[in-house]
Amino acid sequence: MKRCPSCQQVYTDATLNFCLDDGAPLVEDTAPPFDSAATLVGPPPTPSDIHRTPGSYSPTPPPAPDARTQPIPRSAPATNAAYGAPTLPGYPGTQPPAPQQGRSFLPWIVGGILLFLFGAVIVGALVVYSVISSSSRGASSPTSTGTREIIVSKLGGGQYTSISEAIKNAPLGARISVRPGVYNESIEIDRDVEIVGDGPITQIIVEATDNNCVYVKSGKVLIRGLTLRNRMTNKTDKYYAVTASGGELNLEDCDVTSAALTGVGIYGAGTKGFIRRCRIHDCAESGVYFYRNSSGLVEDCDLFNNGFANVSVKEAADPTVRNSRIYNSKSSGVYVYLNGKGTVEDCRIYGNTYSGVSISEGGDPLVNRCKINGNGYNAVYAYKNARGTVQNSDLTGNKQGPFDIETGSTVRMSGNTQ
Repeated sequence: MKRCPSCQQVYTDATLNFCLDDGAPLVEDTAPPFDSAATLVGPPPTPSDIHRTPGSYSPTPPPAPDARTQPIPRSAPATNAAYGAPTLPGYPGTQPPAPQQGRSFLPWIVGGILLFLFGAVIVGALVVYSVISSSSRGASSPTSTGTREIIVSKLGGGQYTSISEAIKNAPLGARISVRPGVYNESIEIDRDVEIVGDGPITQIIVEATDNNCVYVKSGKVLIRGLTLRNRMTNKTDKYYAVTASGGELNLEDCDVTSAALTGVGIYGAGTKGFIRRCRIHDCAESGVYFYRNSSGLVEDCDLFNNGFANVSVKEAADPTVRNSRIYNSKSSGVYVYLNGKGTVEDCRIYGNTYSGVSISEGGDPLVNRCKINGNGYNAVYAYKNARGTVQNSDLTGNKQGPFDIETGSTVRMSGNTQ
């Protein structure tokens, strides 16, 4: 006999497995024998009950119920949760552990960058403030060792009205900016310093009377953009417009004249003179004069109308004169003598009263790639045991020919146009 666990309908047909009323799986009826003392009210018979085959009650215990045939409960079992405990899907094998959440360093990195930028801005502001403060202190105090630029103005508005006073108080390596005016003074320099004109060269004039206009004793010196004049009241004056007996003189973009002796004189072993883009003219004697083992460079200059040679070299001095115009002297264009040396290259030497190049008494220059034309005597004149080399030069158009080589002198010649 079988019973429906849902509606409790009993079937005697052993071949039935599901209830004919609600379709629930049937189970073996293990109810106790009918008790006549109890009164049970069952459901009215159904048509299927009329045709049901009566069975017999078996006291034999039924086998354990199969879970697959158990009815699905109509409501969730009562638990502490409102809807019962959730059912997790099963996975074959062992489920891998959930990945660990890594600790994020992004906020720390962004914060560090912002902090660094903020610090850099603060440091930059402090540096700018320090520089401005330093400049302000330097402008108000001429003797401050932190001052790198000093202003000299004859008309006021600078720290000094005298170039000499500015040099005296200048720190090593300072720049002295000179504004327009006429500065009647003789300047002596014994340290590294720059003296630079601040305005038109014709309006910045340094003029000395009965003295050197500029005298460099030592140090690395730059002088640029000035007009330099040597005046003479006594015929026995023996001064230069610019002279250097030590250190290194760099003379650039200047206009130089001397009524006493030479325009620029460089002398002494180890003394160097670098003269660039200058006009050196109307001097009583030479325009540029190298002697006593000095050396240096004359480059891209105009040397003219001087009373002696425009360029003079003697006593083992060894300068280079390059790419310059050397003309209209009252003597020779270039004069190398008394064992002087030197190199003259890529120059135009013309219109001088005597020869373009004169060599004597052991002088031994190299003349290369020059144009030596239109001079009053020869292109090259060698006498009194002179030596020298003249090559690759244009020696045409001189009144007495290209060469005059006296007995006892030797000049090496090659590649010239005569």
